[in-house]
Amino acid sequence: MCTLKEHSTSLVQHGFVCVSRDTVALSPLHLPPESLATLVKPTMVQQRWALLVAAEGAKYNIKANAIAPLALTRMTENLMGALGEKLDPALVTPIVAWLAHEDCDVSGEVYSVGGGRVARVFIGETQGFYKPGLSLEDVRDNWEQIRNTDGYQIPANLPEETGMFFNVMK
Repeated sequence: MCTLKEHSTSLVQHGFVCVSRDTVALSPLHLPPESLATLVKPTMVQQRWALLVAAEGAKYNIKANAIAPLALTRMTENLMGALGEKLDPALVTPIVAWLAHEDCDVSGEVYSVGGGRVARVFIGETQGFYKPGLSLEDVRDNWEQIRNTDGYQIPANLPEETGMFFNVMK
């Protein structure tokens, strides 16, 4: 794998570049915990990869995104059953083409795609709970608020996430 720094000169000469990678599809239903970890970790790594390359490449108009495709392949044909017939690999192509198109303005994101369905995958942060001198009992007593996804945010970088802390600590 090449680094952005090693190839930025040749990439920048083109004026617009879209870098994409694929990761595993997120299908944790009916899987043992060890399989779930195998699926989720690479996707989180790809999300971080996309964010890193997007941040470094932004000044050069380089965009980076990742896809988590679900498609029938030789490796998956015995796992898919009847569903496999609906998972034509060609149905992954449209999102890849869109992410590479100069009119597509997103960078640093991950998309799940398969069988004609496309969805954004993201790591979000809830509003949470704040109390100076936080205790175990505070966490227990406010667990619903901590986990409540209403009003979640998707910090794009560390300063944005840190800003969420500073906003409640005022």
